[in-house]
Amino acid sequence: MALCAEQATIFDDFSPYKWQAPDACSSWWRDAHKDPDTTDFVLTVGRPLQIYMETDRAYVVTRDSITFKVKGEPMRQTGSIHTFVLEKSSAGWRITGKAWADTAPAAPIKARS
Repeated sequence: MALCAEQATIFDDFSPYKWQAPDACSSWWRDAHKDPDTTDFVLTVGRPLQIYMETDRAYVVTRDSITFKVKGEPMRQTGSIHTFVLEKSSAGWRITGKAWADTAPAAPIKARS
C-alpha cells in the first residue's frame, strides 16, 4: 500500500475490474483477498519487458508469476503481464496506475518425487 499514490487507478481480472482513487489500492487489496479459500499469495515481479522513463514519470511492463493456495492446494500462474504507471513525488516513486493480464490459467504445483 505504501507504494500506491493517493490518486491511483487499478485494473485487474476480477470484479469489479476497476478501482479508482482515493482508496483504489486498499479497495483492490480487500477485494483480491475476499475469498477465504484462496490464501498465501506471493507475487514475483519479473524483469522489465519495457521501461519508458522521464524525470518524474515512468511506464513499466513486467512478466510476472504468482503462487497461492486454493483450499490448501498450492497453485502457480506464470507469464502474466503487469503494467505500472509511476510518478515521482517528494515521497519517492509511487504507483498511479496498475493493470494485470493473465496469459495462462493457474495450475496446481506438483510435488517433486
